[in-house]
Formats: sequence, C-alpha cells, structure tokens
Amino acid sequence: MSYWQELGKFLISTSVFGGLIIWLLKTYFENQLKNDIEKHKAELELFNYKQKTQFTKLHEETAETIKKIYALLARYSSSINTAVGLLENPYDIDFQQIGNQLDEILKTGIELQNFYEENKILLKDEVCKKIEQVDAILFGSTKKVMISQALRNNLNDKNKPQLLETLTELKRLLQIDLPPLKEELEKEFRSILGVIS
Repeated sequence: MSYWQELGKFLISTSVFGGLIIWLLKTYFENQLKNDIEKHKAELELFNYKQKTQFTKLHEETAETIKKIYALLARYSSSINTAVGLLENPYDIDFQQIGNQLDEILKTGIELQNFYEENKILLKDEVCKKIEQVDAILFGSTKKVMISQALRNNLNDKNKPQLLETLTELKRLLQIDLPPLKEELEKEFRSILGVIS
C-alpha cells in the first residue's frame, strides 16, 4: 500500500469516526433537551392547573361572599321598611310586631357587619369602600335601633315619634346609599361569573 492510500484510509476513517461521534453527541443532546422540555412542560402544566384551581376556588368564595352580603343588605332593608310601615299605620299600631322588627333589624345589622369584617379580604377596594360608607350609616343606625330596642318594653304612643324618626331616617339613608352599593355588588358578582354588562 502506498502512502496515499494509507492517508486516504486514515482520512476516511477519521471522517467517518468523527461524523459518528458528532451524530451520537447530537442525538444525545437532542434527547436530553427533549426530556428537559417535557419535564418543564409538565411542571408548567401542573403549576397552571394549581393556579387555575386556586383562583377558581377563590372566585367561588368571593361570589358566595358577595351573594351573602347582598342577601343581608336586602333583609336589613326589608326589615326597616316593614318597621316603618308598621309605625306609619295610623289606625292600628302593633308594638309587639314593631319590637320583633327591631329585633330583626338589630340581628341582621350585626350579622352583616360581622360577616363583612370576616370576609372583606375577598372583595375589591371599590366594593369595600362602598360597603364601609353604608356600614357607617348602618352602624350609627344600629346604635339608634339599640336605643330604640331599650324602649321595647315601653313601646307606646308616647315614644312612637322618636322610634318613627329613627327608622324613617334609616330608611331615607338606605334609599340614597344602598342602591349604589347594590349596583357595585351586582357588577362585581357578574364580573366573577364572566357576564359583564
């Protein structure tokens, strides 16, 4: 064999061997990269699932909170309207019924305040501000109702004007301040449900 043949064999074998090593390394790194990508993709999907589940539960809790606050506000408002209606009746005043309505107003007002304080972290700032504006009115009025409640055993025609004034003031304030709050709660509830109006 001549020198040139030996050199040719050496170059060919080196090229083949080098190509084989490059191909093996390329295949190895491609597989490693695919495995890493799949691993990270699985981790990302798991993270995404956890986040989705967590926010779905959070939205559900927020919607339930808004629903309960709305219901308590409606019950509170209804009790006030009923009490005012009973007091405005010029013919037959049932002080026992009025006393029961005062109990309901007081109970619902306190329940509303406590529920809001326990769950306000779930609500947006705008909703909280509106609730706190109304709550200031309700809290002041609840104090007045408590004073009126102290008169419960002595409810009669003599203290009827004081009680009527307290409840009428509360009714007037609720007619002014409650509708914007209810509207904000409705808007927030609809946005959670994905129904934006």
